[in-house]
Amino acid sequence: MGPKLDLVGLLAEAIRNKNMKLFLSMHHAYNITGYYDPVPKTDDPKLQILYGQQGKEKNEALWLAKHKEIIDNYKPDIIYQDFNLHVISQPVLLEFLSYYYNKAIEWNKQVVATFKDGLNSKCAVLDYERGGPRDLTDYYWLSDDAISASSWCYTEGLTYYSAKQILHSLIDKVSKNGNLILNISPKADGSIPQEQKDILLTIGNWLKKYGEAIYSTRAWEMYGEGPTKMGAAHGVFLAPAEGTAQDIRYTRSKDNTTLYAILLGWKKDQKQVKLNLLGSDRINLKNLKSIVMLQVERKNTSH
Repeated sequence: MGPKLDLVGLLAEAIRNKNMKLFLSMHHAYNITGYYDPVPKTDDPKLQILYGQQGKEKNEALWLAKHKEIIDNYKPDIIYQDFNLHVISQPVLLEFLSYYYNKAIEWNKQVVATFKDGLNSKCAVLDYERGGPRDLTDYYWLSDDAISASSWCYTEGLTYYSAKQILHSLIDKVSKNGNLILNISPKADGSIPQEQKDILLTIGNWLKKYGEAIYSTRAWEMYGEGPTKMGAAHGVFLAPAEGTAQDIRYTRSKDNTTLYAILLGWKKDQKQVKLNLLGSDRINLKNLKSIVMLQVERKNTSH
């Protein structure tokens, strides 16, 4: 139907040619369990499939078949699920997971399945849409957010979060045992608007300098300190916040030999930093070998 093209296949090839991970987003649980409720009943078999009017058993069989199709055809690294998994029968959910994970063993690669409801963190990764928890968690999680508060796709007059909002959101999430999936919004011709490029390049420049505090790191025993609280108990649909010079987020190296204290701000005449969580009343620093400060590179000076 439509363009008579395998659009996912074309995108998958292009993405893998850039040595990137293939992330496929599935919203079908919602489509067959409520999205089309206002649509009148139809006798057209094709429209019954489209509107989820086949009955629960056939709807779920279609849901499972769609997942097996993308697994077999594209070997996705991540399968992301929107909500309403809790209304899919548990045997069907488990068949999807077992099929995906067993295929991953055949492919000899690691894969990730996500969920918002209907599963648990022992078998998949919990996703917080546009948000995250207020505190450090003992399970790994992720958050999906867009570069804009107003839309997931390109629209005329699209407004954007600031680069600092998105960057600080990323840092906060990593410090709490999470990660960030950032959605951008290309135009219909595939071009990325300059405003979005500027945000991405700003974040990229920071990561080039300080990425060792983010990539391949782990959460420390405390996520951070300072007045700015990010995340919430419900954890979803929150605008990312900018931190201040009093806000610090901590991460550690995978081998647990290096602790990173990431400052979310720096006052113009600031001369020192106080790390309250590293006070002698909390931690024995006798084994500390060195302290290194990586500061922002300035014009005509080394750092």
